Amino acid sequence: MAELTGLSGIAVRLYRKYSKPTHGAEDEILTLLTGNRAVVIAEAAISESAVLGGDVNLEKSWHEQIEKNGSNVFNQPLTSIATKGAREAVASAIGLSLAGKRATAFVTGQNIGAIQDLLFTASGRHLPLVIHLTNNAMSGHGIAPGSGHEGYHLSCDTGVFTLFAQNAQQAADFTFIARRVAETTLVPGLVAMDAEETALSWQDVNILGPSQVKRLLDASSSELPVPNEAQRLLFGDTRLSVPRWHDVDRPVVTGAAFDSDSYAMGAAGKNVYFEEALVAVLEQTFAEFYKITGRQYGRLTQNKLERAQTVFVAQGAAVETAIAVADSLPDSLPKTGVIGLTCMRPFPAEELASLLNGKANIVVLERLLPAPGAETPLLREFRRLPGSLSSVLHSVRYGIGGAPLRAIDLALVPSSVSKVKTATLHLGMDFEADTLHPKRQVLQDQLKRAYPNVAETGLRSKDGSPDAVVEGTISLAILRSGASGHDQITQNVASILHQVNGGTVRSRPWLSQGAWGEQGSDFLLHSNVDLVDPGDLAALDIVCLTRGSNGKIVAVDADTLQRLRTGGKIIVPEVAGEQLAQMLAPYSAVLE
Repeated sequence: MAELTGLSGIAVRLYRKYSKPTHGAEDEILTLLTGNRAVVIAEAAISESAVLGGDVNLEKSWHEQIEKNGSNVFNQPLTSIATKGAREAVASAIGLSLAGKRATAFVTGQNIGAIQDLLFTASGRHLPLVIHLTNNAMSGHGIAPGSGHEGYHLSCDTGVFTLFAQNAQQAADFTFIARRVAETTLVPGLVAMDAEETALSWQDVNILGPSQVKRLLDASSSELPVPNEAQRLLFGDTRLSVPRWHDVDRPVVTGAAFDSDSYAMGAAGKNVYFEEALVAVLEQTFAEFYKITGRQYGRLTQNKLERAQTVFVAQGAAVETAIAVADSLPDSLPKTGVIGLTCMRPFPAEELASLLNGKANIVVLERLLPAPGAETPLLREFRRLPGSLSSVLHSVRYGIGGAPLRAIDLALVPSSVSKVKTATLHLGMDFEADTLHPKRQVLQDQLKRAYPNVAETGLRSKDGSPDAVVEGTISLAILRSGASGHDQITQNVASILHQVNGGTVRSRPWLSQGAWGEQGSDFLLHSNVDLVDPGDLAALDIVCLTRGSNGKIVAVDADTLQRLRTGGKIIVPEVAGEQLAQMLAPYSAVLE
């Protein structure tokens, strides 16, 4: 029986007492931030201007940095430009970069389709611009509420290099790394992160201090030695970190109309003389960043590949969940390793071919659906790996439109890939789900007869039992209504736990659709040890009920209670015992 505990309010005084940031290595600041806030703080340390395309939260965070600091670590004033959308934002950032200003812009997966030509322009004109992408799913048959990778892959062939963050820490670090690479190679960069798993998730983050930033980057107006002969022919032995392509004192022709032969020569020269050095500069910058911070990055990450026969390949936040699953699989299942792909461009083909040599099964996890008659983008890249790849490739599609990625579903994949006949799986979907409605059952039977092979492409665990307890870890869900104003509770509790105990924090916000009376739950995980994201709908130690805007306790959610571990607690606002018993009576079977 789950234990019931009364709670009269949130410990606001404790939060205020313990909310001061602590310091990590050197002058790093260890604090609790969402991925969006972490990126804004990182950009405010190095940039001169941010072009804001209508995201209210990002605008608020950037203006907080202007009011708090006023300038970056190089004593250059911080400014902002407000635009109505992504296209205007990126166009303005391109203009600032052409004028020699270190600028940035923020876009989402839902509006990045409108800037594809501008990304080609930034690449063609050698602008050291860094653009941040939050991977919201593109709209299809409706408007999707959560993450999706359609916009990211759409942008990968526009001439930019890409860095895909697995968590908020990487999102902040990749901001500095991308800027160093872009200003060295004069190739623009795209830094991506998932939406609710990273951009909106409260996590523990180390932000670089001023002295660390200055070891990695110089001011935009400082001179730096050119890295190759092509740039020496253009600029001489040194050039500005951000070249002033539009300079009234030294005018040059840029963006002009060319005849076809001249344009072709210029496009080919860009690839040969500028982009060829991109891989070497990336690796050099990763190594330099490791010396400064002790955090080691590369174009890919790997986990327990030595003895693995099955390998998960993933991008973004799913990498942490894949690692959590691979590390917890029983010995009776095939040994499973994980590769996290940080760079889609330039693609680490040779390194992947070497790591995957001799592996039996390669499971490619992708968060989008393919075009008609085509394969998904990442799977296509693996088909083209150099050498004779003897492994069997499996395409696993997950989290479409923000659908949950459950660890218990992913744990079924290693044993399923050798059993199912299809090479494509839809994770978390059950095309043969039972229904209590006779008319719906008739429709399902018709679909089964018309499409007999579809059912085996779905993979969803029927066992929803909570996972094993990890010592030093606590997980909780906060049930609330959209109009209650309790969206800050997760942040407050996470801050208290992190400031008192340190450790690792991961959270998942409820994405409200704005419907009247709608309710959902925020998820929070805190651990005293290093812990990766366990995925969506993970097991719970605590379920916290709140009051709605009408003063009544929100309705209990049976699905959330089923995630409660044995011995877990339900925290409720102060209420009479009889009323509480009446409220929980329908869920007695779940609570036993």
